[in-house]
Amino acid sequence: MVRFGGGIYGQRRLTGEAASPLRQDVVRGDKDTWSPPTLIKEFETRKLRAGMKVPELLPKISARSMRLALYRGLAKSGASALDSIDVNVEWANAVLFYSGMKLLSLTGESRGMKVYGGYDPRLIEYALGTFEEGGASDLFRIYARTASTAKDIVESSELLASHRGYISQTEGGLEHFEDLTGVFITRPGVAPKRVGISGYEHFVDFRLAPSVQRFHIKGQPEHLIPGPPRLSREEIEQAEAVLSGERGSSEALPDAVELLRMFPDGPPRFAIPIEVVGRGKLSDMPPSGVDTATKTNTTGAALMIATGAARTSVMPPMRLPMRVPFI
Repeated sequence: MVRFGGGIYGQRRLTGEAASPLRQDVVRGDKDTWSPPTLIKEFETRKLRAGMKVPELLPKISARSMRLALYRGLAKSGASALDSIDVNVEWANAVLFYSGMKLLSLTGESRGMKVYGGYDPRLIEYALGTFEEGGASDLFRIYARTASTAKDIVESSELLASHRGYISQTEGGLEHFEDLTGVFITRPGVAPKRVGISGYEHFVDFRLAPSVQRFHIKGQPEHLIPGPPRLSREEIEQAEAVLSGERGSSEALPDAVELLRMFPDGPPRFAIPIEVVGRGKLSDMPPSGVDTATKTNTTGAALMIATGAARTSVMPPMRLPMRVPFI
């Protein structure tokens, strides 16, 4: 086993229900990429000591808020691309910091799901204590609805984030943790229905670089590469209608409108590089070695295909216009 952390400094780990700082040196991109400063809003979190209620704080530290801050910084820098690995590191820092403060609250219901804002260490654990180079511990899988989507993943050697956060199913129904965002992946051998995407037969197996930060959903077969959610097709269409004057401004989509105003062709994408090691179709493989146990307490409805083409019944298939690079 090789200790993961040749360049880690001030590492943040979850211990029980508390978190401590995490950060890692990463290889910078070229001069046209931009690496963000910390996404942690210490000034806002200090307001809790002054009596601010958690629900009042959540919009200021949400995934949408962090995404907007991220792209405002990128636009101001004049760079043309994100350093996605560094964004991933800073995003993980923020999630662990906020989850250590147990900033989680029920914010309402949408599409038959209870919606929670914020972060809670009972949902995630930091998953990068060790790294076994070339071993089973660094091998992952992502499912695709079609062979074409799987081919796109293989040819690009990149994974792109979902537009939604983690969705779980309990005895009380579906729960959407809207701020737990990024790229959702699993392990080879885990059947699609165990991660909430029954019928998705095509898959791509891959390895991640040690510099990619990753969480494990506690007690479940999903892993999360934390990062900013992509704009959904619905958000883009509505924001474009506002910008074109076809409809009035929408208080529900101010962040999407601002993002498209800054980046008319869509925000530069958050893309995680992968080393593809194989692809296939489950129906072409023997059933042995595939975990088909029914998942009773959580569904990985947010286990997205990198192109955003795959969804479960609660997340209808959506594909962004090809001109938008952030998919």
